[in-house]
Parts: sequence; structure tokens; C-alpha cells
Amino acid sequence: MTRPLSLMLSVLWLTGCTPPKPPVIVPTPPPEEQPTFPELLTRRDGPTFTDTAGNHIRITGAILCCGELAQPYGWPSITPAGVDLVADAGATLIHMRLGPFIGGTGYGQEPAWAVIGGAYATDPATGKADLNTWNEAFWAAQWAAVRRAGERGVRVQVSLIDGWGCGHAKAGDYAHPWLAGSNIQGQGAIASCGSQYAPIHQAFVRKAVEELGVFSNVIWEDGNEIGRSHTAYQSAWSLAMRSHVRQIETELGYPIKMFGTNSDDSTTAAGAVDYVSVHTGGEYADVPAYGKPTLVSEYNPNPPLTPEVMQSWGCAARKAGTYYAAWAHGMTGSEFLRAVRLLAGSCEGVDTSGCPMPVPPTAELGCKAAGVHGTCPDTPGGQCRLWDCTPKRAGGAPIWPEGNATVRMACEMKSMGGLPTFAFPAGSTLRMDHEAHNGFAFAVGGRGADVIRCSIPRQGAGWRGCVDGSRQPLVVRIP
Repeated sequence: MTRPLSLMLSVLWLTGCTPPKPPVIVPTPPPEEQPTFPELLTRRDGPTFTDTAGNHIRITGAILCCGELAQPYGWPSITPAGVDLVADAGATLIHMRLGPFIGGTGYGQEPAWAVIGGAYATDPATGKADLNTWNEAFWAAQWAAVRRAGERGVRVQVSLIDGWGCGHAKAGDYAHPWLAGSNIQGQGAIASCGSQYAPIHQAFVRKAVEELGVFSNVIWEDGNEIGRSHTAYQSAWSLAMRSHVRQIETELGYPIKMFGTNSDDSTTAAGAVDYVSVHTGGEYADVPAYGKPTLVSEYNPNPPLTPEVMQSWGCAARKAGTYYAAWAHGMTGSEFLRAVRLLAGSCEGVDTSGCPMPVPPTAELGCKAAGVHGTCPDTPGGQCRLWDCTPKRAGGAPIWPEGNATVRMACEMKSMGGLPTFAFPAGSTLRMDHEAHNGFAFAVGGRGADVIRCSIPRQGAGWRGCVDGSRQPLVVRIP
């Protein structure tokens, strides 16, 4: 029944009431849209990384292990502050390893993760990992680093399951949450790491893709050193992981991202694999592996490479159509950042028109002391002596002037078709510690010499070594 308006007004007047004001409706703001950085989605054109429009992209990798900056900036992952540090130096690619590892300061644990812990929650009563509960603080930290990288225009190579950790845990010299004695479930999954893509591996990969796969600046790697022989590696393991990652991305509506491998030739050659990560003694990859983008992402010579050596290999990689990342491997923080800046710089603009072409084979290199670098226990003072060597003409005159190191390096690279690697057998009077050289700069332990005798490989030979005529490593004797 409809009540007369006059009656309603009279009742309100008699009671002294006024009509209630309608509630003020404050519209709820839409949820903040999280940036996913679609402009950083990576594709490939044969052996070259490209953006989605097919434009070739420049990759300057910066990886913190295992130098002075590793622990302060979150290695084996990286912190947002670490992202800013290397991005300011010119990095366009960083690398994170999810493990799983155990955060802590004990044997075989990761000290940079001591505060936030590893991927799994820790049972407070036993201190062991709880494989049924994720440590959300860890995953939030990885999410924040990838987002910060995207904000800085940096891509992130995410290594999903670490083969180095699995291999060492299998050998009994590294802590790992998949060891039966390291988790409260008593579940062992180390034996199958790299060989059988087990449910525990699948659950870990799913969590990683769910958390980080929303970002387009990610490229996946099956696992750092997953192809190491002591993991009993099987190619089917990586290919099953790749299919699983694709399934999760599709299920969640995430962008499909590149999937690479750090394993063996059978996996590298598989059509499902998009790119390749390789570890070397410091040298660049001289050809793209199986016609795919090929990135040198780790090397550990002792003493560590100098920034100039890294630059020389990076420039050689560009010429070869491959990629080369700065790996800290014992460098000081300032050395590492300088290396990143050099790798990010130009390899062009050096006038090599005056370089003698081709350089003739020679038996002499003129070497002069150039300071110290790295650690050589058998050398007085404990530091390796750095030597700078230039090929000499007959009679001892340098083939090109030594006054301009940049021009000389370019001449040596141009004239010899690459930078030779010197190899001397154990027991030689002169011990070579560098396996990669910038304009014949290297560090040596033991006694030094003014002249080192070797032969230089002919240009374009595709082989970088200093050996005698029988192709055996040249023995150098100090007079």
C-alpha cells in the first residue's frame, strides 16, 4: 500500500524528525595494477636475443658470485639494492638461483639468506625444512627483485633448480632441504635431481613460476650446472621441466617466456630449448651453440680476470655473435662494477687501420711487470704478478707501439683473429694462472722472465692456444 505524502510529512513534523541523509558512498579505488613489463619480453631470431618486435637487444650480464658484493646483495639471488647497483653500471641482465638452498651461517648454508631463510619454511623445533610450507618472506624477496629489475629495464635469468647444489648434496658436502635428514618429512629427493622430474621438483617449479612468471622480464633456465655428471643428469628431466613451465604459464595466463639450459649437448640441441648458458674457463663462446643465443655466464680462473680481460672477451663475443656476462669470481666490488661498465661500453671506434696485417708467427713476447692481481700462494707476498706482454719483431722491437693500450689490444685481436690462451703444464718453471687474456695481459706465480717464448696461432685458425709444433703445451724455461 502506498502511504499519502501528506501523512508522511505530518508524522515527521509531529515527531520533530528530519529525513535521514543518504549515506555518502565513497567509491572503492580499483586495485593497483602491478607492472609486468611486457616491453621486456624476450624472443630470439636464430642465435640473437630480440624483443617482441624482432629488434636485436644488447645483453650486458652482471652476476654477483662470488666476489665482494655477493653476500651484501643477496647471492645466490640478488636484492633490489643489488639490482640498482649493477643497473647503474650498465647491466641489462641479472641472474638469480632459487636453489632450493638453506639460509644460514652453518656448513653448506647460504649466509646472505640467513635472515630471510630459503624457499621452504623452517620448523622451529628441529631447525629443519618443512617441505609442505613455503617461506613466503623468501618468495616475496625474489618477487621484489624481479619487479625492481623490470623497473630498471633489466631482464632476469631465473635458474629454477640448482644442479650445483644437488650435485654437492649428493656427494655429501653441502646442506640441502631435499636431503632426507634435512626436512621434517624425512623425504629424500636428491638422488632424482637432474634425472627424474619428481613431484617435489614439480612443486618447487610451480611455486617459482606462480610467483615470478607474471613478469615479462624473466627468462627461465632449467638449472645452474644441472648437467654436471654427479647428478646422473638425463635430458628428459630438463625437457619435462620445460613442458611443465609452459603448462603453468598457459594455465595462469602468464606470458610465455624463453626457456634455456645449462646442461649438455642433447638438451641444447632439442628444439624445445630456446637458448644456452655455458660455463668456461673465462673465454667467450666462439660460435652460437646449435644456432641458438649462447651466453657465457660463469668462469672461475684463479686469479680472477681483470676488468680489461672481461672487456676483451665481451668484445670478442659480440664479434662472434654470442653473449658474455660479468661473473665476479673473487673480484673486489669496484673491479666488478668497472668490468660491467666496460662490458656495457662500445667495442667500436678504435682505429685499427695502422695495425700490421697479418701478424707473422713469432717466437717472442716482450713482457713487462704490470702490478699485482689475485692470490698466488707460491709467490713472495702471496699476490700474483701481473704481466703485460706484446709480440716482438726480430731484434726485439715491438710490433706495435705500447703507448696506447686500447689500440694495441684492438690490433692484437684484429691481427690474430682472437686472443690466444696460453697453457703450460704443471711443473713448468713459469706457472700460468690466467686462461684468458687482454692484449696478452696475465698473472703468473713463481719466478718471472723478460721474454716468454711461444708461437702465435695463425689468424682464423679457430683455435686459441700457445703450443709447440706437436700441439703439446709449450714448456717455458726461465734462464
